[in-house]
Amino acid sequence: MYLLLRRFSILASKLWVCTTSLYFYTFFTYQFIPFLILSIILNYALLTIVLNRNAKLGLYSSIIFNVACLGYFKYFNFFSQNIDTALNLNIPHIDIIAPLAISFYTFQQISLAVSVYRKQTSNLGPVDYCAYILFFPKLISGPITDYEVISRQLNNRESYIGRYFAPAIFIFSAGLFKKIVMASYFGSIADQGYINLSTISTIDSWVTSLSYTMQLYFDFSGYTDMAIGSALLFGVILPINFNSPYKATDLQDFWRRWHITLSTWLRNFVYIPLGGNRKGDIRTYINLFLTFLIGGFWHGAGWNFLAWGALHGVGLVVHRYWSQSGFKMPAVLGWFITFNYVNITWIFFRTENLTDARNILYKMFPMHFSSEKGVIFNQPFAESLLLQSQHDGMFMLAACLMAVLICLIPFNTNSIVESAKSKQVGFVTDILRPAIYSLGLCIAIIVSLGGAAPGSFIYFNF
Repeated sequence: MYLLLRRFSILASKLWVCTTSLYFYTFFTYQFIPFLILSIILNYALLTIVLNRNAKLGLYSSIIFNVACLGYFKYFNFFSQNIDTALNLNIPHIDIIAPLAISFYTFQQISLAVSVYRKQTSNLGPVDYCAYILFFPKLISGPITDYEVISRQLNNRESYIGRYFAPAIFIFSAGLFKKIVMASYFGSIADQGYINLSTISTIDSWVTSLSYTMQLYFDFSGYTDMAIGSALLFGVILPINFNSPYKATDLQDFWRRWHITLSTWLRNFVYIPLGGNRKGDIRTYINLFLTFLIGGFWHGAGWNFLAWGALHGVGLVVHRYWSQSGFKMPAVLGWFITFNYVNITWIFFRTENLTDARNILYKMFPMHFSSEKGVIFNQPFAESLLLQSQHDGMFMLAACLMAVLICLIPFNTNSIVESAKSKQVGFVTDILRPAIYSLGLCIAIIVSLGGAAPGSFIYFNF
């Protein structure tokens, strides 16, 4: 339908995008549709004030409104519970459910308000704005995109959909494979370990942490691939959000590869406004730390997320000091330290509280090492994808190490998009081969499911 409408009216095709995106949102939740629509209407009204009347008033009002909405839905209970605990005020608990995707579309609305204020965006039609916020491939969990990226491509009368069709199907299938096969498998191991924190051994604890590290990567990058593939079917190229992050040889390199659009947003709208690196080394270190503390809190209202953000902030400060001091490190050693540091910090991302994080860290780094097999190694709960046979913990450990190697291969789906952008369509290379690969991935997905339903995407919670 989109392709048919596009042939006759760009406006009609954009209205179709808005309508189908709202329908897509109802698959996950329908109760917050009124809030989403109200947010779009109020934000657009404030943007018109920025454009046509009092720019500062409109900008500040937009930022305050969006931060207030995000703060109420996502952080009210966190602050009220902690204040109540500290001061014993008996503040009543309110059962607040955050609207799905509020963290993502709030950041996009703030960035657009700033862009309009800086006169970097002026062509702001209501339909284009709705399509930008609602465009379903990136609505739920990003990537966080600029207004111009979406608007320009949805308004482009030159269609690249024929060129992108086969790569889009392959990229979407690859993302689905990551989610259904890889993330689900490692998620089952991680869940078993975190459920049994009191009884797992040292080796179990490392398998558990590595499994979650793999689960999170395959889950979120899988969603991103599915989003990019879906958008390509509309002729829209979304920004790269992952670039083989577990290949990073230092923590700064990691954040140039992991959730790239969030890192870019934090740099542009938190780090640089705080002063960036323009006010001396000490201020730069403070700005780095605060930026990632805010980044951690954006992910969730909990001390564990604050701790996760703080650890990355401290790690980046140490890296910057190390680099400025002229110290060098072999790339292999740098990769080993970075990967393990990231793996350990993900523990705070996964646990529900700091006590659980402390417990698994005690298991990973005991005063006296024990190789005794714990609950995971004693329970053959994991199934082989191809043989459908039971395996013990040694198979799981081997699977974790194999997944690390997969993350280090030179190829990733970003190269497929770049290839599709830069050359003419060839039947074998651009249609037949991706179709065969996609079919193979789909078969693997069907085999792996075995009637089981995969869990929801992790970043849907943020």
